[in-house]
Amino acid sequence: MLSGLVEFPLGFLDDRQDARRHRSRTEQPDRNSKHLDDGAVSDEQRVRHDQHEYLREQVRRSGTSTTGVHSVGDQTNSRCEDQIDDDFDDRCRKFRALTAECGNPQGHAVHDQPNCLNRSERTRSTPNPNRLRAHTRDPSQSSTLPPMRGLLVVNPNATTTTPRAREVLINALTYQFHLETITTDHRGHAAELGARARKDRVDAVIALGGDGTANEVVNGMLGDEGPGADVPAFGIVPGGSANVFSRSLGFPQDPIESTGELISALRAHRTRRIGLGRANNRWFLCNAGLGIDAEIIKAMEAARAKGKSATPTRYLMTTLRQFFSGTDRRTSSMVLLRPGHDPVRRVFLAIVQNTSPWTYLGAIPVNPSPDASFDTGLDMWALRSMSVASGLINSRRMLMNKRAPNSDSVLSLHDQDEFTIVCLRPTALQVDGEGLGDIDEIRFTAHRNALRVFV
Repeated sequence: MLSGLVEFPLGFLDDRQDARRHRSRTEQPDRNSKHLDDGAVSDEQRVRHDQHEYLREQVRRSGTSTTGVHSVGDQTNSRCEDQIDDDFDDRCRKFRALTAECGNPQGHAVHDQPNCLNRSERTRSTPNPNRLRAHTRDPSQSSTLPPMRGLLVVNPNATTTTPRAREVLINALTYQFHLETITTDHRGHAAELGARARKDRVDAVIALGGDGTANEVVNGMLGDEGPGADVPAFGIVPGGSANVFSRSLGFPQDPIESTGELISALRAHRTRRIGLGRANNRWFLCNAGLGIDAEIIKAMEAARAKGKSATPTRYLMTTLRQFFSGTDRRTSSMVLLRPGHDPVRRVFLAIVQNTSPWTYLGAIPVNPSPDASFDTGLDMWALRSMSVASGLINSRRMLMNKRAPNSDSVLSLHDQDEFTIVCLRPTALQVDGEGLGDIDEIRFTAHRNALRVFV
């Protein structure tokens, strides 16, 4: 009966009866109840009424109680309900846009169907608690599905997406493609899933998360074997704080808009090959850093472990605190070695880029090596002085997207295939925004055309 109507991907159909029971207990009058008593209502009107009722029920259960709203008067209550209606309409428009772009203009109801990577897993009697529901089209429409079999890896701790937002994105993706969806539950889990996807020869792996999640998945897929024809194509839905990788590929920062772009790329099988960097045995997509860069990442991870959010303001304050009181600005700790060149001593900070920019401060790109690209080797920017004047000058250049000329205080290298950094004392290392602890020596290598990605 509800075929052809929009399925609102927030679980309202599951909670509808609970919402009605709650209203009967509280005996709250409803301005729309008279419409349901009219015998001429259509199915679409009835479903839309239930959708509005579900949203109002969520507001009643939220921190702002309905009692407080009603006590102000009918005018305030009307404004509250209008805001709920506007929110619902906005979410429906976005979901319709996604489904319409995918060849589903009416947002038909989704049918549940298990879709595992291995046939043997379909016979498991105990469900995997880490596997979310996978959705495909109605079997009668299966002939129109793209011939693609893949895996969707979801990071439940992604900083910029809520559980409901993730459910919307998961439904939009898995409705159109044969994707098994698994949510990670421990550090390294995404790498395990990436390795399993390559072993099972799936066509595509999609990550819903930030740069750290993408890094884990890619390290799992490439591992010690490295690039190869059996490596699945990789796609990303941004869910982190900076999302350097997805933005470098040209995807929007907004997860919903980015999902729409990704669905279009999946349906058209639109891919390109990009180069990757490697720090010893660790692959990286965007960047790596030694010195104060990695020390800031370590401090931010400690703050997040205490429940603090990773906001641009917190990054900026952590950077200033680390520069003035946390790091050793008097004694350098690194020496740069390149084949055929003299050693470069007195290095305090080294930033290695595989793409541009290095990172973002909110919406502002921070770019010490603006010529870095997925199509070239690695770029390296080294700071050889940690004075306040040097810090101010180079910070301005980074924000203005200008490459610093080589001098006594800065060394800038472009399109490098290989170099090594030797540390005179244990020095912090970060890769794609994830702290990897202290190291004594590290070798960086560039690997061109190493990974196929959706664009």
